[in-house]
Order: sequence, then structure tokens, then C-alpha cells
Amino acid sequence: MAKRPVFIPQLTSESLVREEEIEFVFFNGFAVSQKQKSINSLHEAALRALELSGEILEVSTKSMQKVGTELSAFNLTIDRTAISIDTISVIACFISFDLHIPTRLTDIWSVF
Repeated sequence: MAKRPVFIPQLTSESLVREEEIEFVFFNGFAVSQKQKSINSLHEAALRALELSGEILEVSTKSMQKVGTELSAFNLTIDRTAISIDTISVIACFISFDLHIPTRLTDIWSVF
């Protein structure tokens, strides 16, 4: 068993998103099929626990929905032609910030 957060849009609330922790059956392994089994297990558990209907959008590189894969931080890019880099993935940008924490963050943010 494992627990992961599920984010539910709240259109009529001051907070636009509600976060719920869901317990589900986790399938060990590095194969895409194992990861997708875990995703399906999480979605089924969330639908039951939160009494939701419809489809859950999985935003990850292992999503079975094209839009979910496209919205993954590994596939989203930032156009940085101004600093002679065509594009950089959101995850690469995030990791580069993490690696440069000892330096001045204001210097890093100035490239954006």
C-alpha cells in the first residue's frame, strides 16, 4: 500500500484546489506497465474514496492520456531564446535551481 496526494479543482471556493491523500495498492517495478498499474490503482481508489465520477487526469510521462503526458514537467518547455537556449524543460529548470541554491537566487531568476 502507498499514499499519494490527489488534487481536486474547487471552482466555488477561495482555494482553487483541494488536496486529499489517497491510499492505494502500489505495484513495484520499473516497467511502464507496473507504473501504469499503480496509476490505475490510485485513480480507482480516489474515485471510490472521494465519491467522484468521470475520468482523472494523470499528469506524468506515464499517463495513458496524451494531454497528461504533454503536461508533464519533463515535456513542458520554457522558451529561452533570449539567452541563446532554444528551450528548456520545466524539470531541467527546476533541477538547475535546486543545484544553484548556494548562489544568489535573484541572479538565477533574472534569466526569466
